[in-house]
This record gives sequence, structure tokens and C-alpha cells, in this order.
Amino acid sequence: SGDTKKGISGVSLSLSNPRTNSGSGLIRDSCRIFSLQKLVEVADYNMDIRPRLVWTQMWQVMANHFATVGCHENVMLSMFAIDALRQLSFKFLEKPELHEFNFQRLFLRPFLLIMENPGSRDDVRELILRCVDNMIRSLSHNLRSGWKIFFSILILSARNPNEKISTLGLAILQRLLDEHLDELCRRNTGSDHENPQNEPTESMTSFERRIRNANAEDFVGLCHASLSFVQIEEVEKLLPIGLSMRALCHTACYADLIAQKRVLPPVSSQSSDPLAFGYTYEGLQPIEAEYMVLWRPLLDGLAAGMCSSAKSNSGGVGCLVQKGSVMTLRAILLRHGHLFSVAQWSVILRHVILPAIQSAVEFDTSPVVNITSESPLVSSVEFLCAPLPLPPRAADEGLQKFAVQESTAESAPSRSLGEAELLVEASFADLRHGGDGNLSRAYGLSKENSPGRNVHEQPFPDSWLATTAPLALGMLTDIVSEQISTLGDDVRKLLWPIVLCHYQLWIIGPSTDVGKKQSDDISVLDDYYFDPLWRPCEAVVRIGCCELNRMLVLLSDFCDEGDGTQSRKWCGTICAAIAETLSKNVALENAIYEELTERKLPVPIIAYSETEKKNASGDVSKVTLEWAESTVTEDTHVEKRVATLDKDAIGGLDKREDQKLCDADESDHLNGNRNSNVTNLERFVPALKVRCVAAFALQHHLPEVISRIVDKVEEDDISVLLAALDASRGTAFAARVDVDLALG
Repeated sequence: SGDTKKGISGVSLSLSNPRTNSGSGLIRDSCRIFSLQKLVEVADYNMDIRPRLVWTQMWQVMANHFATVGCHENVMLSMFAIDALRQLSFKFLEKPELHEFNFQRLFLRPFLLIMENPGSRDDVRELILRCVDNMIRSLSHNLRSGWKIFFSILILSARNPNEKISTLGLAILQRLLDEHLDELCRRNTGSDHENPQNEPTESMTSFERRIRNANAEDFVGLCHASLSFVQIEEVEKLLPIGLSMRALCHTACYADLIAQKRVLPPVSSQSSDPLAFGYTYEGLQPIEAEYMVLWRPLLDGLAAGMCSSAKSNSGGVGCLVQKGSVMTLRAILLRHGHLFSVAQWSVILRHVILPAIQSAVEFDTSPVVNITSESPLVSSVEFLCAPLPLPPRAADEGLQKFAVQESTAESAPSRSLGEAELLVEASFADLRHGGDGNLSRAYGLSKENSPGRNVHEQPFPDSWLATTAPLALGMLTDIVSEQISTLGDDVRKLLWPIVLCHYQLWIIGPSTDVGKKQSDDISVLDDYYFDPLWRPCEAVVRIGCCELNRMLVLLSDFCDEGDGTQSRKWCGTICAAIAETLSKNVALENAIYEELTERKLPVPIIAYSETEKKNASGDVSKVTLEWAESTVTEDTHVEKRVATLDKDAIGGLDKREDQKLCDADESDHLNGNRNSNVTNLERFVPALKVRCVAAFALQHHLPEVISRIVDKVEEDDISVLLAALDASRGTAFAARVDVDLALG
């Protein structure tokens, strides 16, 4: 395939002979092909005899011409140019590239230029992808800087609306992982260290540093190529969901490669540019930041998939890409979270997990956000999906059976699945077949004699809140209890406040100080105090309370296994978390309750009679006082009472006229829109109900938590918790016996 003259002469034989064609257009095209063939022969000849630096200067001129011809409107001409490029590339790649140069990237660039051109035809792009596939299959062992061009081409194929182009691009990536991974991720031949973050780099030569940085850069490009197939935005023509789900499996494979040290972090190569190699997180030590260069594209890509705005429904199950991203990120962090330090976990939480979860829930505009239960005891959001159970250990017998089963499949890769990749494959198999989340039984789901697919259609398949939110917040609970809590006392001091703050964000809302209300015209529900884009609805509150309670139970179990001093500290932290959350909920509940009752009071409006208006001296003997009482009738009218009072009258009102009705709009105008019962009911009562749901849900599982830590907690901590409980129950009792509130 590398014989340039033979391949091109064979292709052009019928095209370069004018006698076989008729018409001036065909003759002109044949002349173009003949000239192009001669240009290829010149390139072929000079490739062997010229030094690489001289040859590169020549090729820059020829490459632009090949790129132009490859985008020509004449299909035969463009196909000939691409085929000529293919054969020249095969011959050029037969020689290994020196580490100091990037000739391959320059030589292969015409393929990328043709692929980028918006005027290129789909059949031309397909031909380029097949050329890339052939070169990877045959010459992957010689590829170095050429990987960058190939990954850029694959990223463009993922963005192509043509399903055939995108499917072919992902198939090339899959074959690369299954058959040529060793050529791309060469094994580490250095000393074996437990953690690649601790590997010494001071003794490395400049040549070794460049090699290591180049390998890391290629790996980051591979990660970006796979993640480009994950649909994160709504487009006119959505690609098959299977492409996104398969690309998510790739990310788990890449995480295993990092954990196995098949890829090592770069050396002193950091950047603040998101598009540049070396992009990492701020606030870390240099070694920690270098290690996160490999992890950041995976974590950021999965976070983007978690809050994707693209619809991904299939078979009555919604938000598959979003759920798949959560499952993949969860599997990676549960299997390899021990590799991260406390500082790295801090940036992962603050810059990846928590922003993605919050972004997704804030922009959910489905009908689920407007559902409010009539009673905290009877939930109207029972349709919310359940959080995933903790996965089995890597050595679990059922999980290993699933691995054996996958390795014997017809399209199984020759390599073995890593820990995270195996967990993701089992999770997706369980999701496809409607399993119960128990991955120890995943091996039986794809058997021929297994029961049929048992998937219940979801009532709100497009709602992230209904389909994905419990899984996302449950992931936070799982990784904190399984990975983060084992890192020592720094977790309790540095990471736990971050996690607790997010639970409270879902339970209570954005942090506010309702005691510093500066004006009667500002409501505690106004944007002045809350984020203008989002307030937690009942579904969010119930999910937040459920996961906070589950987290506290898991932490109390952790206290049983730890030493005495650490256990007592954690028990005190658990008590403080419950008391703080209850107190914040009570403060907000009281503020809403007080303003609701305040707005139900009558507001007087003083109006002067015609006689009084004519009194220029201002000596008014009589005034007319009107006020509107908040009494809602069936026809949405409110009652307006009118009374005439002496100027110096003190005490009761002398009614002269009453029982006059006016429209609700007029009353709202008179009262500055502060006393419309319809507005009060629609605005305050649902919010008050949600606060009651939060108080009930927080206390529902409290006995279970207290029973686990009561013998380890200090008396002062228990006193604070009991005081918060008394305040919460006192507020509930006051609301229950308030007749005025009940009538509202």
C-alpha cells in the first residue's frame, strides 16, 4: 500500500486518458489528474533523497495544494487527491519519527484541513476516516506526533451530523483501544512506585522529560477524542445514544490506564488555558497539579455529560446520557479515589462534581419542580428514581463472572477490562436490561435464558430531577463515605464543610440571613435574598434530606470502626450538622410564616372627602378611612370597609358604611399588592409546605443516627441538637394551632 506510483497509476488509468472520455470538461479534469499525478511523483522522489528539514519546506507548499484539490467540487478529482495523500502518508510513516521533531503532524495536516472545510462532501470525509483507520492498523507502532492529527480528525467526525460519519469515527477509536493501546500508551519501564505523584523527576534528563510530556499530551488528546462523542448540547439532529454510552466506557478505560501507570503525568507542563495541554486545577502543589493534568479532561468531560441539555430517551427511560455520565464518574471515583489527596479531592468537589450537579438541577424546568405534597407524610414525588446501591468489590465473584462473559463475546477486545471499566460495563448492562442495580448479578442479564427487559416507563423522562438527581447526589454520598472519609482528620476540617454546604443548598436553598431584612417591601422569598434562577422545590428537598440522612448513617458506621478520639470528633460533627441544618430550616420557616401572617392583616388607606379637600387651611375635622380585609370569596372579590372618624378620635372605628365590594385588582392597587390572598396563597403557602417537608424528612431518620452515636457524643453536642429539635417542633406546633394561618 505504500507503493505510490503503482497505486496512483492504477487509479488514474481511465481518468488520465482523454480518448476514453468525451467533452472538454472531462478532458480538463483528466489534465488536472495527470498534473496531480506528476506532483505526487515529485513528492515521492524527494521524500527519499532530501533531508527532512528541506523536505518539510517543500511539503508545506504541496500540502496546501493537496488540501485545496481534496475539497474540489469534482468528486473524482478530490478522491484522487485523498488517495494520493494516503499512499504518500503510508510511505512517509514507514520511517520512525525522531523524538525531537514533529514531521508526521505536518505531513498529515492536509487530511485535517479537508475534514475541517465546511464545503467538503460526506463521502470525502468518510474516505479520510478510512485512510486514518488503515494507517492506525498498519503503522501505529511508528506514530508519534501524527496522533494529534488523527485525534483532531476523530473529534470532527463526532461533530458531524451524518450518523455514518460519527459511527465510523467511534469505531476507529474503539479498535484503537482494543488492538493498538500498547503503541499509544507505552508501558512505564521505570521503577514501580505506589503513587505516580511521588515519582522523582529531578533526575530526569531533558530528553526524558520531552518524551514523557509528549506521551501525556497524546493521552489527553485521546481523552478529548472519546469525550467529543458524548452529547452535551441539544442539536438539530441527535446522534444515536449508543455512541455516547460507548464513549463513556472509553473514559473508564482511560482512568484505569492512569491508575495502572500506563500513562505518567507531564513534568512541569501546566497551563491556565483550557484549550492548551497542561490545563490543570489551581490551588494545588506542583506535583499534585501535574497529576491532575491527566485527570482533568476525564472529570470535566463527565461533569459536562452529567448536566447535558441534550435529550437522550430510549424505551421509556429518559436522560440516559446524564445517568450514564453519573454512573461512569461514580465508578471511576469509587475504584480510584484513593489516588487523590485531600487537596485534590477539594478541587474535584468544588470545581467538578458540585457545580455540575447544581447546574443540572437549577436548569430543570420540567413540571416536577411545581409538585407540592399536601402532607409531609404522603409524598407526591414517589416517582423519583432511587439512588444506586454501593457496587461490589473488584474481586466479587459475580462481577468476575460478568468479566469472563464479556471476554468471550464476539466483539470482545483482546485486552482485559480494568476495574473502573468493568464496573461501568456492568452498570450499563444492568441499565439496558432493567436490573435492580445489584451488579453481582449483572452476568445473568445478557444470557439467552434471562428474563426479558423489565423497564418501567418514567412519567417525566425529560426531567433531570426525576431521572438523575437521586443518582447524582447519591454519588456524592458514596464517594464521601467510601473514599474521602478514610483520609484522616483533614477531611472533617476541610472537605466535610464543602459537602454539608451542598446538602444544605438542596434542603434549604442558597445561604441567606433572614434576620437582616432591611425593608418591609422586600420579601424573604424575593431575589434579594435568594438566587434569582433557582430555589429548591419539594423533590429537591426530599432528595437532599434522604442523602444527608444516609450520609450521616454511613459516617456513624465509620465512627464505630475508627479510634476513640477520631470517633468522638466525627460524632460531634454529625450532631452539629443536624443541628445546623434544622436551625437554618427553622429560621427560614419562621420568616416565611411571619411574613405570611403579616400580609394577611388589613392595611388602612386614608382618603379625604370632597369637603375636606377644599379646606385650604388644613384644619380637617373629618377623615374617611378605608381598608381592605383579606377575605377571599368564590368570585375572587375582597371586602372593602369604609368608616368616617373624627380627627381627634382615639379608639374604635365608627362605621358609617360597610359591606362594599370591590374587585381584587382594585384592592391590590389600593394596598400596593401586599394583601392579595391569591398572591399570598400561591407564593407563601407552597414555600411553607416545602419547609415543613424538610423539617419532617430531617427528623424522620434521626433516631437511627442518634442510636449509633449516642455513646460517643459529648453532652454539649447533644444539648445543641436537642435545642434545634425543640425549636423545629415548636415552629410546627405554632403553625398547626394558628387559626389565621389555617384559614389562609
